[in-house]
Amino acid sequence: MPPEIVNGEIPRNKYGNIDIYTQSMIPAGAVHLPLRGSARVAKKLKISYADAVIGFEFKSECFYDPLKPVGV
Repeated sequence: MPPEIVNGEIPRNKYGNIDIYTQSMIPAGAVHLPLRGSARVAKKLKISYADAVIGFEFKSECFYDPLKPVGV
């Protein structure tokens, strides 16, 4: 069960992101927007958003988390 949106704020982990590995991890009332520039638009419109960690990529013995914006 994903964390709930409280007072219109997207729930974030301790790194300021939201983990979305499957569709069921998106909080009710939120939308995953994997579009270029959507974080900038959300910020300009003062809409709560967080970068979404959608998985991990392993390169040169290190791992990276691809981030995609999410908005309410």
